[in-house]
Amino acid sequence: MGAYDIYDGESRDFEAGRRGRVRVQVERQQALLDEFEKSGAGGAKFARLAGIKYATFAGWLLKRRRQRGRAVKTAPSASADRDDAV
Repeated sequence: MGAYDIYDGESRDFEAGRRGRVRVQVERQQALLDEFEKSGAGGAKFARLAGIKYATFAGWLLKRRRQRGRAVKTAPSASADRDDAV
């Protein structure tokens, strides 16, 4: 199990829905996002350590950033880098 594993064995902070999807309680999502912000790890690596799919984790992060009014970072395009060099 990873350092940030959502399945800690003791608490029941997740449940399986009708389709078999694991649903993580909002409080646990927020705790994982707090840990991510402190960790300095990349999103994909953190999600893998936490035992969640990256797409799910990225959705949580996007939702949080939108709620806080933060702009979402995007990687600069390769053409933008070339334009700056000219």
